[in-house]
Amino acid sequence: DAILGNAYFRLAYNANRFFDYDRAIENYRILADSERFVKSTHPSMAEWREGALINAARILEYEQQYDRAAQYYKRAYDNSRDPDGSSARDVKYLINVADVLYQYGQPFQSLQTLQRAYAEKPSRVDVLRTVLDRLWELQQFGMARPTDMEKFGEALTKAEPNDTLGYASLSVSYNQRINEDPSNEDRAREALNKARE
Repeated sequence: DAILGNAYFRLAYNANRFFDYDRAIENYRILADSERFVKSTHPSMAEWREGALINAARILEYEQQYDRAAQYYKRAYDNSRDPDGSSARDVKYLINVADVLYQYGQPFQSLQTLQRAYAEKPSRVDVLRTVLDRLWELQQFGMARPTDMEKFGEALTKAEPNDTLGYASLSVSYNQRINEDPSNEDRAREALNKARE
């Protein structure tokens, strides 16, 4: 299994190097899906299969086949294990799924995917920053809720007490809700001052 698995990985890698993306994806797909490799007990096989899914997803993303790229990233997530050694899945692949969905013109599905990543790993700063980045992008089109900006801004400033993005998000959230509660004006100013520090 190891020799054959390595051969498929090398075939796919070389096909990608020489711009034969269809052949690369096909070889990565065989490595990821073949019953032989799925059942293999070789120590490197799980890593090769995960790499095959990620490499195929990256090629598809490059070719702007975002729906298929999202499927491969999702499969990589489903087959992954978190680097912290727990049995949890690695949420970095959910971030990839969310990015691809956003590029595919599905901003709300993208945000839902990021919120799922947050629900699984609420202390991961990279997840919090990515959620807030997406909320800022959606806010430009009037599609982000101020309460979401507040929720994730607070979570980020709790995880990273000096994070500018977290405090800027809180300031915008409070500022948009001054009519609801006049004290939000002071809170917005305070958060903005902390963002500037």
